[in-house]
Amino acid sequence: MRCYIDTSVWVVYTYARRKESNRFKAVERLIKEINSGKKIEAMTSVYSIVELYQVGIDTFDTLFEASENSKEAIINILQTKIVLLPMLSRIERLIHTRQFSALRDSTDLPHAILAKIWECDVIVAYDDHFTSITDIIDYKKPEEVLANFKADKK
Repeated sequence: MRCYIDTSVWVVYTYARRKESNRFKAVERLIKEINSGKKIEAMTSVYSIVELYQVGIDTFDTLFEASENSKEAIINILQTKIVLLPMLSRIERLIHTRQFSALRDSTDLPHAILAKIWECDVIVAYDDHFTSITDIIDYKKPEEVLANFKADKK
């Protein structure tokens, strides 16, 4: 299975361990599956890295603290077995934007386009905005992806 991992999953993995402990446990299990290299080929993008950095800037009190925590979060992601996708070209954005016009949040657009271009089976996120494009690409929360693997074992 080829999955696009959205920023909302990385936020839970890097910043919300205590605040969202149940989600963190699911994301941590998903990352273990990704790192095993057996069932999931995972991708994320430079957009997710930049957005994750911004979450740190918006969360911590000082720029130094924000920068240090954001860098640590990004390093944690880059140490997983993910494929880091590049930014979209102008042409790619122009060609595919209309296809994803149902997205309510324009910041989700590059994630959806990249997932489609790179032939991902599913966008894995905690962002329900992606339900509006399930006719184009599937959307699941990490718990749902893990539940599919459990069902396959039975």
